[in-house]
Amino acid sequence: MRLIFLLLLCSHYSIGQSQNEYIIKYCIGHYNFGNTGEFERMEIFKFKVNEKNFVLTEFQSISNKYVYNSESLKNDKKVADTVTKFLNKKIEKREIENLINQLNINENNFNVDFFSSNLSKKISQKDILKIAEKREQTYWFVDDENGKVDEFGKEKMKDIRNFRYFGEYMQSVTPKIDEFKMVSDAWNFAELGFSNLNSVYRLDFHSVLGQPIMKNNNSDNWKQIINLNVNLILLKILPKESLLIKEIEFENLIESYINWYIENRKWESNGS
Repeated sequence: MRLIFLLLLCSHYSIGQSQNEYIIKYCIGHYNFGNTGEFERMEIFKFKVNEKNFVLTEFQSISNKYVYNSESLKNDKKVADTVTKFLNKKIEKREIENLINQLNINENNFNVDFFSSNLSKKISQKDILKIAEKREQTYWFVDDENGKVDEFGKEKMKDIRNFRYFGEYMQSVTPKIDEFKMVSDAWNFAELGFSNLNSVYRLDFHSVLGQPIMKNNNSDNWKQIINLNVNLILLKILPKESLLIKEIEFENLIESYINWYIENRKWESNGS
């Protein structure tokens, strides 16, 4: 039941009525627990489909916040700030056709070969130290006395930059289509679908890269697939400045892998 509830959190923004309108909606937020301030950010992308083109007509960026309500004497007054851009960006129609097709295929391509082909960014020393600093674990790489990366730190970084044990990492994060993840008190998902149809596809980003993708036909009957080709298509058609882009980028896997390597102290497997 919690899963269904999360799907309805943004329902007050209705999907349009036009038969040739395709909607992608992104929503990230958390419960405010009676506090003021921003609790949710949303993006809505509206596309028109005609005979020749797939056109991104509108991009809405929405910030929802709670402020003090003098009538209820609580912080429950909702205020929405909306910025709308009318882009009229033309995209080849085959992209939407491919997107619709891929959303219904279980490619099961969450694997090392796929990421090896699509990861363009190399891991840098800066990337590793940034994550180690967030974890408050720079001591695994940096000499406490001089503040510089020591020899053992360089060896660990070399392993990470060469994606050592990446196959093992992939096994630990590969999604399963027969398992459903539920998260309380926060949400981070995207929904896709034609405005005049009941079918909704959902990517939940509490899982890596929003996989597996869930399909719902306006019922409690959910089906899941794994298909990272959907991410590739969305990377082509969405505005580069969007929040959603940051969630579907394959480079997110790099941060996840570095965290996994440090958390599991994989250098000990090397005898270091």
